[in-house]
Amino acid sequence: MSNGFKINRTEIAKMTKELQREFDKHPIQVPVQPGTRGATAAPAAVVHHHGTTVNITGDGAQVAWGNSGPVTQNRVEAVAPGLEAIAELLATVLGNAGAYGLGSDDEAELRQAAEDALAETTGEAPDVHKLRRSVTFIKGLLAPVVAGVSAGVTHESTELARHTISALTSAFAS
Repeated sequence: MSNGFKINRTEIAKMTKELQREFDKHPIQVPVQPGTRGATAAPAAVVHHHGTTVNITGDGAQVAWGNSGPVTQNRVEAVAPGLEAIAELLATVLGNAGAYGLGSDDEAELRQAAEDALAETTGEAPDVHKLRRSVTFIKGLLAPVVAGVSAGVTHESTELARHTISALTSAFAS
């Protein structure tokens, strides 16, 4: 017994993407403050007007949000002096690896190169030449996205890749 009503899944998907685009323009920042075990003080009241609110309590609590695949956590050791900015960029590349619209093989290569480069920034005596080669390789993987010749390219992935290449280039220019 249908009354002629049908759910338009295409329009719902379009609306979801538009909403996500708006949320991305106004990211939610959550300050993290250390607490003490067994503390009974009530948390401060916070009112969020944009986006979803998530409250987490407990030691070692973890959140993964908006992922389409498995979540990988990278515990960053002490970064060598002078390489903090590049380490942060590499961690961002790892976090955005699925958003560039690369094929699965290229995405795996991107992740591996970023992980290798990130590991190099935390070594006792980082090899800056090896780090530069890894960053150049990453930029090479992202170049087809900027040029629009990769299969899964969107306007967003193109802009993300363009920004990433620019940031990686600037990190070694200084």
